[in-house]
Amino acid sequence: MPKKKKEKIVFRIWKSGKWYIIAVIVIGLLYSLLKGDFGLIKYYELSREKSRLQAELYILRREIDALKIVIKKLDSDLQYIEKIAREKYNMVKDGETIYQIVPKKE
Repeated sequence: MPKKKKEKIVFRIWKSGKWYIIAVIVIGLLYSLLKGDFGLIKYYELSREKSRLQAELYILRREIDALKIVIKKLDSDLQYIEKIAREKYNMVKDGETIYQIVPKKE
């Protein structure tokens, strides 16, 4: 399209007073592009949320793997069970004596 024809079309739209309709349409499109449900701001927020959730999922999967190892040990490893009983529940074997060391107060 030649440049003069373009200028004439723009000038006719401006002169006819219909420019405000085009302005409203352009503003509406810009608003929906930036702020609407599918806008760029929403996309950025959802992208950040996705990254955060993926990091949290990674941490939780590692925690689940560690707990599976503990469950496996509790099912089969008697020494591990004894260690937990002694450390966590302060249990002792028959005939053992517990000595408690109390720090000296200054």
